[in-house]
Amino acid sequence: MANHFRQHPGLACEECRRRKARCDRSRPCCGNCSDMGKQCVFNDQRAQRGPKKGQVRALRDRVNTLERLLLEQQHLDGTFRAAIDQAAAIQPVGSPEIMPTELPQLWDLDPGFPMGIEPLLTEIGESPSQASLTSKSSQKVVSPINEGQISALVRDDVVSVYFERVHPNIPIIHKQRYFDMVERKHLSQSQLCLQLAVQATAAASTAQMLESSDSLYVEACAALEAVEIVGPIGRIGGMPIELEYIQALLLVVYYEVLRMPQYKCILTSGRAFRLIQISRLHDIDMETVPSEEVSAEVFAREEERRRTFWVAYVFDRLFGIRYELPHTLHEEAIHTRLPAPEASFQDSKPVRMGFLSEAMSHPNNTILPVFAECVVLATLRGRYVNLRNALSGSTIDFCTRYQEIRDCLQKRLQTIAKHLPVTTTVVDSTLGFTHILAWSVMIDLNELAECMALDMNEHQKSITICLEQAFDACNEVVRLAKCSARLGRFKVLTLLPRLRYITANRG
Repeated sequence: MANHFRQHPGLACEECRRRKARCDRSRPCCGNCSDMGKQCVFNDQRAQRGPKKGQVRALRDRVNTLERLLLEQQHLDGTFRAAIDQAAAIQPVGSPEIMPTELPQLWDLDPGFPMGIEPLLTEIGESPSQASLTSKSSQKVVSPINEGQISALVRDDVVSVYFERVHPNIPIIHKQRYFDMVERKHLSQSQLCLQLAVQATAAASTAQMLESSDSLYVEACAALEAVEIVGPIGRIGGMPIELEYIQALLLVVYYEVLRMPQYKCILTSGRAFRLIQISRLHDIDMETVPSEEVSAEVFAREEERRRTFWVAYVFDRLFGIRYELPHTLHEEAIHTRLPAPEASFQDSKPVRMGFLSEAMSHPNNTILPVFAECVVLATLRGRYVNLRNALSGSTIDFCTRYQEIRDCLQKRLQTIAKHLPVTTTVVDSTLGFTHILAWSVMIDLNELAECMALDMNEHQKSITICLEQAFDACNEVVRLAKCSARLGRFKVLTLLPRLRYITANRG
């Protein structure tokens, strides 16, 4: 048999490569190009096929690195109990000679394990040993360290990041009052909890300190647990509830929404809601003093209390929608005025805002501060949930309540679009959240109207109108989501992805 190549040596011409035909590689013109009358071109500079030199080895190294990281992550679960033991000093509660001890250096602990605040995990299937940080037979007292965990320079930078990225999304802290608090030599345990919670949420909002945020979160949780262990709060004969303790809990909720499994934020927020009710933050303005008689210091302190309540109220409405939970903070019991404008709050300039009931019963074209608009829209969404759950009632009553919600929502949408527009050049995380919240309520109302039209055998035209309006609202949500994406991952409101998820499911 004649000795010959299965394929001629050399590169095929460009025409044969394009046609995927066998080329005899004859030069200056191959047989195929000669038969077809095509111009035959050979490219001798074509790179060799296959991976480049060293690429396979680099891929193997990446696979080995990922396998190692996965093994380390699995190992974190086994360190949970050991880390808690290091985070507390073993002492029985109730002994009069025992004083709170210093918290060990949690900064050096493994940041991968989560720590809860309340021993309520048994409700969702966790074992009792995992559910609580302390047992009846062996209780532990911990006290946080307010210095030494991070350098003063880094601490100042973290606070700056907090007010730039976290505060616009959860505006509960007066900047000057906070700075005055942290400069004191001796802070209460609740104030230390707030300081650690501020550091944790700020670290989770910047790529440079993201890895350190878990350690700061662990410290904040241990500090909150210490307040509970030292003595009961909010009960008869217990310690008074400091506002900083509730603020720290809400910041931990914010962190858990950002970084933890969903059940964590539900448990922690439930604890915060109950403390807010015990503290009577829902009726701060039951007996109101005229604004001209209120000093700047008193206004700043009272406005912090109002904002703490309203942030919890918005959380309550959004979590109730997302996780199908009943509301804890009821609209009818509120006697706290709506939050003042951010500039007036930070400058301590007394402003007399109206009540939520007034904004809901007498809607007009007057624009409210952005935070107050969020409160009104969250209330409308809460009313939608109550209306949806009451479908079995009277049809006439249902239609009346539905029309009231829809009329109020349309007025708010017109006012927000006129005074607070969102464009590709003007993007604000809180403003974008407000618009998306408004349009998501519109989607929900049209979905509800469509269901009622089907149940009542209404004309197909009514159903079509509902679907068209819901589709237009979905398009607006998509536009707003694209605008908010320009802010980047760490500047977008933490609840915005969850709100878009709810809206996507509804739409």
